[in-house]
Amino acid sequence: MSSKIILSLLAFLLFFMWHATSASAQDYIHLLNGKILKTNITSLIGKHVHYTPYGQETDEELLIDKSTINLIKMNNGAEFFFNRLPESNVEANVAPSSKKPPISAQKVQRRNSNLIYPMNFQVFGGIVMPSDGLDNFDLGYTGGIEYTNYYTNRLAFTCHLSGTYNEINLPEVKGSLLNGWLMAGAKIGTGLALNPVQLYLQGMAGGNYMAPSNDFDQIESSFNLAYSVGGGIIISDLINLGTRYHYSTQKLNTTLGREEKMNGSYLLFILGVQF
Repeated sequence: MSSKIILSLLAFLLFFMWHATSASAQDYIHLLNGKILKTNITSLIGKHVHYTPYGQETDEELLIDKSTINLIKMNNGAEFFFNRLPESNVEANVAPSSKKPPISAQKVQRRNSNLIYPMNFQVFGGIVMPSDGLDNFDLGYTGGIEYTNYYTNRLAFTCHLSGTYNEINLPEVKGSLLNGWLMAGAKIGTGLALNPVQLYLQGMAGGNYMAPSNDFDQIESSFNLAYSVGGGIIISDLINLGTRYHYSTQKLNTTLGREEKMNGSYLLFILGVQF
């Protein structure tokens, strides 16, 4: 890989990290009196919201009573409603006498009925290191997308779609191996970006489509079961640095009618941008 490509990748990563820390760390607190505070929220635990003023040169942490708050909008799209419920089209069409009174902040917290947890997409690329039954394959490449939808602040559903490419270079065989991965599972982490760095773990299961090419024409494509485990860190709710371990018992159907099985595993190192 040339020095120009490496410098371009480093510049790309530094730009997004600067953008994340300078533009994406802004949270909004909507008060009952109509005022809107621009903040960096550090904690929502207890009777108060802990925050520092956004854009001010001070590290002093301030407190504000939750009883004075109507709505909090986090920088990653998550929303908390306090003391008043958000109006909806349904409520607008209901007669005033049949509307339910506002629910207190304490009841909202207990029931989590008005807590909107975030969902996001991640586009990623990276390198692939084959192992197990693929020792003769060279280092490869990967690219794909992941969808994540949090149902609590710690647990989310995630869906993964990606492709991997590797080449084999032996005196008797030269060719490439293409793999498609479609899997879904659970993700454990933090849905609300209260810290600049978040850790997560995830596990998935699904299908693998293996398609040899070039000098592998004697081997047919096959569909296989697959699973994956992985984890990583999310920086400023934008940059995702992670690893994925994909495993699949792949069927090798030759044109001569023979069928063999190969335990193929792939270690992916990815750099992603989520939105």
